[in-house]
Amino acid sequence: MDQQSRIGRLVKLTELIHKNQDVMALLDHVATAIQAEIVRVDVVGIYLPQSNGRYSCVCGKPEVVNGVSLVTLIVDPEKDQFVREIIESKRGIYVSNALDDRRLDPDKVKRLDIDSVLGLPIVYEDEVYGLMFMQNVGAKLHLTESDIQLVETFANMAAVALHNAKLISSQQALLFEKELLLDATRSLSYCSSFDEVVETSVRFLREALGMEKIGLQLYNPSQKKFRSLKTCCPIEELQQLILDDVKHPVFLGDPGGERGTLLLPLIATGDFLGAFAVCEYEEAQFTLQGSTHLAQSLADVTATALANLMRMEQLESQAIAERQQSEELLQKKDKLALVGQLAAGVAHEIRNPLASITGFVQLMQEGVINSRYLEIMKSELDRIELIISEFLVLAKPQAVRFAPCDLSQLLQNVVVLIESQATLNNVRIVTDLSPNLPRILGKENQLKQLFINIFKNAIEAMTHAPDAVLHIGVQPSERQDALSIHITDNGCGISPDRLAKLGEPFYTTKEKGTGLGMMVSYKIVADHQGNIEIFSEQGQGTRVTVTFPCQ
Repeated sequence: MDQQSRIGRLVKLTELIHKNQDVMALLDHVATAIQAEIVRVDVVGIYLPQSNGRYSCVCGKPEVVNGVSLVTLIVDPEKDQFVREIIESKRGIYVSNALDDRRLDPDKVKRLDIDSVLGLPIVYEDEVYGLMFMQNVGAKLHLTESDIQLVETFANMAAVALHNAKLISSQQALLFEKELLLDATRSLSYCSSFDEVVETSVRFLREALGMEKIGLQLYNPSQKKFRSLKTCCPIEELQQLILDDVKHPVFLGDPGGERGTLLLPLIATGDFLGAFAVCEYEEAQFTLQGSTHLAQSLADVTATALANLMRMEQLESQAIAERQQSEELLQKKDKLALVGQLAAGVAHEIRNPLASITGFVQLMQEGVINSRYLEIMKSELDRIELIISEFLVLAKPQAVRFAPCDLSQLLQNVVVLIESQATLNNVRIVTDLSPNLPRILGKENQLKQLFINIFKNAIEAMTHAPDAVLHIGVQPSERQDALSIHITDNGCGISPDRLAKLGEPFYTTKEKGTGLGMMVSYKIVADHQGNIEIFSEQGQGTRVTVTFPCQ
């Protein structure tokens, strides 16, 4: 081939490089030019590095030699001294007698009928991008120094193309990683549960690594235990290894294999939250750190999402506890207000029987003895004991727990407690309480607080009524699965706009009211899975219906 043709080939190759043509097509062009036109050899093979450190033939001219497909050939620098020397020296090596040179792989020498061979590194800026081998089948190579230099020039041009392809691939990979991380971060920020975080993070990890077997275990530092949210392989025996080195990815190779388990720690604000386990991961990928770095970045954003969820759970638990505490304080405040308001009525109610007892005692001191006096005194003392016991039940703290309640008996006890206030306000109480009603599950102390609130409101609403009557009745549902308590008064009634606001915190229609009574009452009904309805007409009265499910 004359000098002008060779220059034309180089120009053509340069044009292909600048056009960013497919690198494999460009390598095929190089191999064809060398084998058929530039130095005219029988065989040209171009080998590129693999992730495991070996080099495989990606382009061969011709495709088959002595029945051997060139693209099936692999060379291993660890076992092939000839290849290793080319890579280490980054210079071409010519072997004139392949049979006597111990550096060559005797199996390849025999299969390809190698007599002599030229091996060249494909080097750019001191980095080996591949290898090129040339030979004649069963005959020596006849290459001049000028031929070798020309082939090296073509090898250098191929190195430029491979370098450019690597840059483009790196840029594309970097862009892919950035987009994937942005998408993962955005998707994880929308997750509202641990299951959503797990499913989302595993999906992005599978896309990043191209692998399906990915597991996740969370670590509970207080219990020093792992909790499997997603499993892919037995990880229990690896947990201590995770704890030993939680700051960086860890590769645990399978015995006698090139694959193993990649552990990706989940760390947020210095706290170890768990680890991803990627099964059947290639050790070579871990050594190169490319996909491993992306996977760990995804693990980092997952850890942040998990930490945020844990913090939200803590805040929600704290808010619930604070709300419960506030509700308890409001109930206590309302109860104290009730106790204070009832105290005067209770004192009045106790004073009457005490006066009777005092009179009888005076008569007995004067010598007037009558067994009837003792019966009346005993009856009055029993009444005083009942009033005081009911008052104490309301006033003193009690353990809050649900228990079966006889609603009729409970209402009768509340009537005893409120009766004195009704008498002071000239209100007559009429009850319709059956003794054989189904029981409900409830907190007796709270139920008494509920009905005292309602009864007291009704009594106060009838202050100016000419014939004030408070009617209290209990009615079971048709299926006997619920009880409805009806409290009716003929007082002043409530306007529609005020009726709509009943139960709102601190809303009251009374001059000295706190606005807590009905709010607490609504809360008590809700805690007992019940329902409260209020019907009222100004100038006519009000009816309150409270319904509870039966036990």
